[in-house]
Amino acid sequence: ESIPKGQIEAGRALNLKPWEIFRFVIIKPALKAIYPALTSQFILLMLSSAVVSVISADDLTSVAANLQS
Repeated sequence: ESIPKGQIEAGRALNLKPWEIFRFVIIKPALKAIYPALTSQFILLMLSSAVVSVISADDLTSVAANLQS
């Protein structure tokens, strides 16, 4: 486990509801840990989709040119 049990127990001691413990004690540190990798994956996705759209646009224009001739 990446979250120590003591932190979850501290949330219970503060009388946090289970969803508040999940939101503030578990998810928030986890998102901070994965944010750099998630950002990198998002950038790669945007770059690859731009490349695919350029390739498909070229293919479509060449098919249209072949149909006209």
